[in-house]
Amino acid sequence: MLMADPELEATFPGTPPGVGELRRAVGDLAREAGLPASTVDAARLAASEAASNAVIHAYREHPGDLELRARVEGDELQVVIADHGPGLAPRTDSPGLGLGLPIMAHVSERFEVVSGPEGTEIHLAFACPPAG
Repeated sequence: MLMADPELEATFPGTPPGVGELRRAVGDLAREAGLPASTVDAARLAASEAASNAVIHAYREHPGDLELRARVEGDELQVVIADHGPGLAPRTDSPGLGLGLPIMAHVSERFEVVSGPEGTEIHLAFACPPAG
């Protein structure tokens, strides 16, 4: 059963353990909202990729926080993960495989990156089942 518009705002450390905490929080909210297991898994994966990107890229020189805003609105779970790093920029020394953004785009219904010198926000949306 879909719960009436659950939401969450939280801040996590921009560290690998913080990524895990954020991923669990998104999964818990998705389950609380009554989403199917496949959507819960997709939301957890996308949130983990977004948070991991922030840790690797935004906070490679200075520590920072990951901000999470998530809520069910209408027929979708909306998730925003924000950092306060230098913005999205290519890295020639990137330690990752470069698959994070494509994974997020593939597993979500909608995906958007909003980036500037004050930080980056990853906006994700996942379909919710109809109530009732």
